[in-house]
Amino acid sequence: MGIAFLDMELIQPENGYRFSVDAFLLAAFAKQFNPKHFCDMGAGCGVVSWQLHQLLPSATGVAVEIQPVFKEFGRTNLAGTGISFLCRDIRDLPRQDRKFDLLISNPPYFKVGHGKLSKNPVKAQARHRLNGSVSDWCSSMNKHLKEDGGVCIIYPSRYAAELVTDMLKVGFNLRVLLQIASFEGEEPKLDCLYFSAEPGEVRTQCLNLYREHRKRSAAAKKFLSGTLQEGIFL
Repeated sequence: MGIAFLDMELIQPENGYRFSVDAFLLAAFAKQFNPKHFCDMGAGCGVVSWQLHQLLPSATGVAVEIQPVFKEFGRTNLAGTGISFLCRDIRDLPRQDRKFDLLISNPPYFKVGHGKLSKNPVKAQARHRLNGSVSDWCSSMNKHLKEDGGVCIIYPSRYAAELVTDMLKVGFNLRVLLQIASFEGEEPKLDCLYFSAEPGEVRTQCLNLYREHRKRSAAAKKFLSGTLQEGIFL
């Protein structure tokens, strides 16, 4: 499989699932919680981990991806970042020397049997829960998470309520909800959600990505560049 070189110094397979702005939104959201040691679950070619390193160079982590096709790309992208890349099932992750203070994921969201399953196996696994749901992953990863640790997930808004219910079943409470719309006045299409074992007030904020066609809003520029006030969601 060939390699496509991008302006952002990242490589990914020429064919198959393509990363998008979702990955950069998730990295910017995770940065707000100032992780010291994180795990990127379902990491693909490592773009979320790579971007989080750009925003927070002091953070270390482990990017885990089950699909072997991403192994070469992930390890190349994350070389020199202090973030390791593992090609294995997140549910079978070996015990780490250090516990994670944050789990992050841009996971597949279609249940098996729902939505059109892509004939491309890479796309199919990226969009459908063929290797378990993100709540399954978090349940398995709980033993690797610090007691005061948390989980950051980006998810389509239309499925977010189901995600919150599934996460609660495995012991994680919604604490922060960032609703992301394309333009002011539109319904959000994406949600960034932060979960922790500790129940409490849910803080909700909104972010509009654009002020006009193809022009980012000032808030989105600050958020994506990591210059938004740290801890604003805490």
